[in-house]
Amino acid sequence: MLPVLTGRDHLTVAEWGLVPPWVEDPGEFRAKVATANARAETARTLRTFRGAYRGLLPVTGFYEWRHEGKRKIPHLITAVDTVFTLGTLCEEWIDRSTGEVLRSFAILTTASNELMSYVHNSKLRMPVVIRPEHRAEWLAEATSFDRLTAPLEEGYLVADAIKQVV
Repeated sequence: MLPVLTGRDHLTVAEWGLVPPWVEDPGEFRAKVATANARAETARTLRTFRGAYRGLLPVTGFYEWRHEGKRKIPHLITAVDTVFTLGTLCEEWIDRSTGEVLRSFAILTTASNELMSYVHNSKLRMPVVIRPEHRAEWLAEATSFDRLTAPLEEGYLVADAIKQVV
């Protein structure tokens, strides 16, 4: 459960791993389908994400692993801003028998920029980062999805290798 900003309720708590409203059983769905992340390039065409609305996940950093042979080296990714936001797709699933609402989200990913290609060198993907000056635009859903989900320009994120204790 994480805090997510949306244009609908402003700040809500949602589960990471999107559950679409047409699903019968969220547990069964999640066991079969991975929805923690959604590729920005295809999310709008896939039934799972098609009706979802935009949100923002505030973070102070996230981890990615660089692969060097059989070794995986964790890196903490932070930004020049203390708190930055990742673009999400959000959904509400309603239990038909109880009326209980399950809010959930998926983090959008896009092609890596140069920094993230170095760090996340196995998949060459990165989370969509919505810059502060674009947050209102993103939540209003009035702007081109593709323009705001493009790979982030260099210089906004910083990667620090995490020393592992053996």
